[in-house]
Amino acid sequence: MINIWSWDNAFSAIGVAKHNPKLAFDQFAVIFDLQDESGLLPDFAHDQGASFSFTKPPVHGWAIEHICQAFGPIFDGDQLAYLGNKLECQLSYWLSHTRASEDQLPSYAHGNDSGWDNASFFANGGPIEGPDLPTFLVLTARAIANIKARQGDISGKQHFEQVGTRLVDLLVKQLWHGDRFVARKSDGTDVPAQSKSLIRFMPMLIGDGLLAEIGAKMVEDFEQSDMLTVWGPATESPSSPFYEADGYWRGPIWAPTTLLIHDGLVAQHSPELAKKVATNFVNLCEHSGMSENFDALSGEGLRDRAFAWTSAVYLRFKDILANQSGS
Repeated sequence: MINIWSWDNAFSAIGVAKHNPKLAFDQFAVIFDLQDESGLLPDFAHDQGASFSFTKPPVHGWAIEHICQAFGPIFDGDQLAYLGNKLECQLSYWLSHTRASEDQLPSYAHGNDSGWDNASFFANGGPIEGPDLPTFLVLTARAIANIKARQGDISGKQHFEQVGTRLVDLLVKQLWHGDRFVARKSDGTDVPAQSKSLIRFMPMLIGDGLLAEIGAKMVEDFEQSDMLTVWGPATESPSSPFYEADGYWRGPIWAPTTLLIHDGLVAQHSPELAKKVATNFVNLCEHSGMSENFDALSGEGLRDRAFAWTSAVYLRFKDILANQSGS
């Protein structure tokens, strides 16, 4: 790959943060330095410039919080101020430019914007209001609030906490169907009813900010589904009519979604299931290498056979599992 994609960089930052904090910060800055004044991040950057034809999901607040919780204060005051300002602009973009009013959820205009390019929930087009986007924005608001707290800005902290709470309320009210989260088109029509995408479990990341019964139901649903194979979580259920063994985001296992699911299970107080997710993925990489994605059933490496964020997530899981074993 000749590009730096603007969510790949967040996972790469996690992978190097323990041993090279400066490089971890630079992974964020290489994309944030190119942020449009509207708050929009480019789809990708390379040595000839950047493309804004699409963007990528706002996972950066979650990633910064993941790093801070795992490795402590590796970013200095100036770096935190920079990251906080960039996250505020990013949050403003999604809340101002991708919905018509504050009573609506933000949306993805295209599958590429979601990062799940051809996923089943985009089978009938878009824009799409999915459960992952407000989840990521809740975590962005939480990251900003924590930075404000470190800066002694208590009113700023409280403001962004309230922004997050409001988003959780909208998410549950509009996309929780009593037993699962769903995605829908912004015009109110449903996505294909037979879609069984892993994306419905992303709100687990909100943790205790969700009602306990919702979190428990998601964990139960995930554990009882056929999505967690011996290699890791499939991006589309193998029993779904949309499932394709080499279908990009319609079945194969991907590193970023695996780490997100892992962290979601941890946030929902399911450490043993989270450990199983991490262990399965480590075994997958040691069996098939660092491919872009993997056949969910056979474990075969697919597409690009040497991918940075796969390596980053593998390293992070190895560290997590080593800490859990005490070695």
